[in-house]
Amino acid sequence: MGSTRGASREHKMLGVTVAMIVFIVSLLMDWIGVSTPLGDVATSGTEANSWWIALILAIIAGGIFGADALNYPPPTRWATLGVGTLAAVLVFAWAAFHLIDGTEGPAGPKVGAWIGLIASAIGVVLAAIVWSRERL
Repeated sequence: MGSTRGASREHKMLGVTVAMIVFIVSLLMDWIGVSTPLGDVATSGTEANSWWIALILAIIAGGIFGADALNYPPPTRWATLGVGTLAAVLVFAWAAFHLIDGTEGPAGPKVGAWIGLIASAIGVVLAAIVWSRERL
């Protein structure tokens, strides 16, 4: 956490927004696949049954933190940093569960799954730092 000490509150909040955007882009990449001598067979993150839930949660988390960082008023009363942090945690959980689920059998995680997991983890850490300081 030493590298985030010099960053301002707004930079950390924009970091959450960027992390959620990277997660959304990772959904379009290969998440689970099998490498064979004849080539690779892979599926993207959008082929999971619940991909749209992760998409909505990432938009909520990124939107709440981005709007607050740019001093844009929230559209509803429930759009607080706590809700944004919870949405970021749920995005991370979705990515972790689908990464673990993709390791069954001969299939394995591909680059999109790792990018999605890392981006969502960065988003959770930054969101938790900002939210915990807001509560003090």
